[in-house]
Amino acid sequence: MHIDKRLLKLTANIKVSAVLTIFFGLLAGIFTIGQAYYLSYTINKVFLEHSVLSSVLYLIIIILTISILKAVSNWNQNFFANRVAGYAKNILRKNILNHLFSL
Repeated sequence: MHIDKRLLKLTANIKVSAVLTIFFGLLAGIFTIGQAYYLSYTINKVFLEHSVLSSVLYLIIIILTISILKAVSNWNQNFFANRVAGYAKNILRKNILNHLFSL
């Protein structure tokens, strides 16, 4: 994927939001890996080791907690990404209008 350097310059004034977008994206990825790990561990305990519900209840709570944290991280990522994109679009629209009016 090629990102035009001129677009990155447009987001220079809103760099914190861009960094937060990347941060929350990475965090969501880490939560996805943790979710997959605990889900596979729970399935292993239940089906291969024949564990009862009471012995894997803490694992289900962990999976639920990770799912909620992942959802919050995804929401934050989308929020900050929309903020960066909206800022860049506004700058581009202003530049286009200024160029059209100068003709």
